Amino acid sequence: MTRPRDIPRKYRKLYERAMSGRHPRDAIRFQCIECMGYQEGLVEGCTDPHCALYPYRMSRDSSYRARIRSSDAERRKNGAESMQAVPA
Repeated sequence: MTRPRDIPRKYRKLYERAMSGRHPRDAIRFQCIECMGYQEGLVEGCTDPHCALYPYRMSRDSSYRARIRSSDAERRKNGAESMQAVPA
């Protein structure tokens, strides 16, 4: 587990947003940056297709935004469906 004091100062705000749970894109971004040893430039060249976040990693590819949006929409839909299944 990452300890905040071990995170380079440059990435601490990103870490806080990621850990808040309200910013899934920031969580993915932070995980990728951390995985690459806090070298942001290496994330785009990630070659680990076995990583669960590989399809969603940061890149300059415009399809990144589309994948995130569809993932967010699916998560919201699944959340709404699960709320309907809960008896009052």
